[in-house]
Amino acid sequence: MQLSSASSYRNMLILLLTCMVVKLTIGDSFNSTVRLVSYNTGLTTRVGQYDVRREKVGQAIKDLKADVVCLQEVWLSGDIERILKSAGKVYPYSYSGLHREIGVLEDIPWMKAPCMSTSFLTSFLPCIETRCGHTKGTVDYLTCAREKCKMLEKLEQECVTCLILSGVKEVASSCVENVKNRFNIPGVLLLSSRPLNRVHITRFVQDKKLFIPRAYISAEIEGVGTVACTHTSADLSYSYFEDLKFTSWEEQNLDEARVLLKSQQHVHRAVIMGDLNGGPKVADFNVSSDFNAAYDYITSRGYTPSYVDKSGICTWCKYNPLSLASKNIILDHILVKNFNVIGTRRVFDDVIKDRDFPLSDHFGVEAVIQLP
Repeated sequence: MQLSSASSYRNMLILLLTCMVVKLTIGDSFNSTVRLVSYNTGLTTRVGQYDVRREKVGQAIKDLKADVVCLQEVWLSGDIERILKSAGKVYPYSYSGLHREIGVLEDIPWMKAPCMSTSFLTSFLPCIETRCGHTKGTVDYLTCAREKCKMLEKLEQECVTCLILSGVKEVASSCVENVKNRFNIPGVLLLSSRPLNRVHITRFVQDKKLFIPRAYISAEIEGVGTVACTHTSADLSYSYFEDLKFTSWEEQNLDEARVLLKSQQHVHRAVIMGDLNGGPKVADFNVSSDFNAAYDYITSRGYTPSYVDKSGICTWCKYNPLSLASKNIILDHILVKNFNVIGTRRVFDDVIKDRDFPLSDHFGVEAVIQLP
């Protein structure tokens, strides 16, 4: 009887130890991977169904339960607040151009809107109505606003960019009447379930007003390494109009890639994620190349094109009813240096429940990386 009891005790002890080992093994396996997501939300009135979509984005990001999320085109403080209200508990560490510190947005005065200034209402607005109303096309309009109405000299950067991205018809509702809102330059928002350190935003062109300034958020993410969240210059399909040294949007896009890589040149393990507004041809999925010089530059310098290599379907697609795409392109990327990518997929590509359109004019990308 005593031998039997001892044997049972020993068996129970072995079983208990086995369960502990299994649990620890599962835990170690889980903690050794990180899910990265990049997504252009298209939260601007230039993209259809904005009023519907902005209410859904935060919950969708919460439900995804990724570890690190890089969002683009989250321009208004009100949209950042909606996202954080829905997803803030899953991603307690956040940062944008409107954050006072990690996880904390600046206080926005009640009577604040991107273009609520005396100069805009009494000087600039009357000028463009009388002196630029005859212009035809975006480039002529912007040239007139810059030269005859001193747009860049008279207006704050957030007002200039709000005007460009909202469009002439939406100026009043988006940039003037939209009180208790500030404009998030450059539209990027970084969310993380892991602590962020040494976070900062860097504009590619500093100390100069532009129509559409571009930048990146750089952060050290605990247990991962250096991550850059960005949105680089797009092919706007009309003549280049920024007052810079470049002669085309593609030249500016490539220069931004160079600046980004220079910022990470001494980092062993790094991630670049965001809408890079360009990508390679993938014949198997009817994907065309566009602005691929920057993509080629990055991938030729040690960065693995995880999504393109493992998935390769478009993120800016003709069949997305919200997009104005004339061809299928991969604009959205997660590029890694010295990480092993164990899986990728396209995300946020379903239509909203009871609607016939998705959350954005872009689809998102996800990559799962193995930590060393």
